[in-house]
Amino acid sequence: MINVLRRHQRWLLLVIAIVTIVAFAWLYNDTDLRRLGLSRVAEMYGRTIYQPEVDRIVRLYQLAAVLGLDKFLASLSLTASSEQDALNEFIINYFVLRHESEELWIEPTSQQIVEAIRSLPSLQINGTFDRGRYLSFVQEQLAPRGITERQLEQLIRDSLCLDRIWKIVTSPIAVTLADISSALQQYQKTDVIVVKIPPGNATQLADPTEEEIQKFYESNREMFQIPERRVAEVASFTLDAEQRKLEGKSKVEALQELADRASKFQEVASKGEGDFAALAKSSGAEITLKRPISLSGREENSSEENRLPAFAVKELFRLTQDSPVSDVIQDQEAFLVLRLKEIEPERQQKLEECRERVKSILKQRKADAAERDRANRLRSEVIEANRKGTPFAEAARSKGLEVEEYQQLEPWQTSLDLSSVYARVSAEMNPGETSPIAAGPDGYAFLHLLRRYPLDPEIKKQKEPLLTANALDAKRAILFADWIRHAREKAKLRFYQR
Repeated sequence: MINVLRRHQRWLLLVIAIVTIVAFAWLYNDTDLRRLGLSRVAEMYGRTIYQPEVDRIVRLYQLAAVLGLDKFLASLSLTASSEQDALNEFIINYFVLRHESEELWIEPTSQQIVEAIRSLPSLQINGTFDRGRYLSFVQEQLAPRGITERQLEQLIRDSLCLDRIWKIVTSPIAVTLADISSALQQYQKTDVIVVKIPPGNATQLADPTEEEIQKFYESNREMFQIPERRVAEVASFTLDAEQRKLEGKSKVEALQELADRASKFQEVASKGEGDFAALAKSSGAEITLKRPISLSGREENSSEENRLPAFAVKELFRLTQDSPVSDVIQDQEAFLVLRLKEIEPERQQKLEECRERVKSILKQRKADAAERDRANRLRSEVIEANRKGTPFAEAARSKGLEVEEYQQLEPWQTSLDLSSVYARVSAEMNPGETSPIAAGPDGYAFLHLLRRYPLDPEIKKQKEPLLTANALDAKRAILFADWIRHAREKAKLRFYQR
């Protein structure tokens, strides 16, 4: 057999090579993926997107993160609000990028791709491309992800396409003097007046009518759901008073003996042989009944110290009627075994059960609305008196309101004390302007900007270039996000039902 293989090895190698080429072309040609019976994910530009294509882009997303292509990743997921959203947005926008690059005839040269790869910081040593580091990267980062060097080049090609499109789309953007002046306001000191409005007597409002109660209940039924609750028998194996005084090895041995007793009891109880409570008492455990307990751990008519620990509650909600006894649970120096006794299913509260709660909510909302209206009325009266010539602080005091004056506040400070909060609010205002009311722990308050101090020329010189760059980046990001949105509309994206 070996001799036969040797005689025909050239023909065999040729056949293997041909079969390999055909298989590769068949498996990796996107238009032929349907032959494999693979799941369809979506349709874009009239073409079906299959799961393997999505999987490849996920791997490219991971590779881009490893390579530090932060701008590339951020640009294709500008509207994302979470990590998962970022990945989802990236996948869709990646298809859009490739399509739009072809439409715009954007095609980086091989030399540009090579130079971009050589300039990646992760492949350099002391600012110079290192081939040894590149080969290690291929072995350690590409191969385990099933990514080839060709796919790496494709990723870099697409990042260059994105850079080119970004420049085309955002080229009309410019930063105006008004933009910079507005941004520089946060580096100008301010003098402000803060007016505090103490609470009134809104809590003395009339009770809500029956019609209001019924309407609120019907419109907010989800607020009045009683969650699933469970009744549990708990066998507690605890140290006695003398054992609690032990230390070191003696304490460890006592705890081990306690754990062994709990394990033996759990083994018998889980078989369903005999009464759980009777078995617990005969094993030296204290038996208690916890009823009813929700997943939040709350138990009706129970003090805080008698509640089950959170991890024990979670274990209770894992139990079923077919397997009602838990494993041994350690709670500091005690060992617990739970038995599910009863399940109270989730249900909707009837109106009569929650009537008082509905009344309380409605009364509080009415009180809040009345307080807000009163605060807005007082603010308007103070502004009107100031407009007629009364100094702002004096106008506020004449209404019985508390007035505080702050001088030379620094809006650029990031501390959380109240004066810094007032400073940051004042940075968005013009002198003589009054802010809307804001709710606080002691009622409502509003702020009046007395004056803004001239900007320190040295601060302006230091901050202006950075603020200009930030404003420009922000405007470009908004415009590019709008371009992506319009481009996606052309794609006519449609997801398939799973």
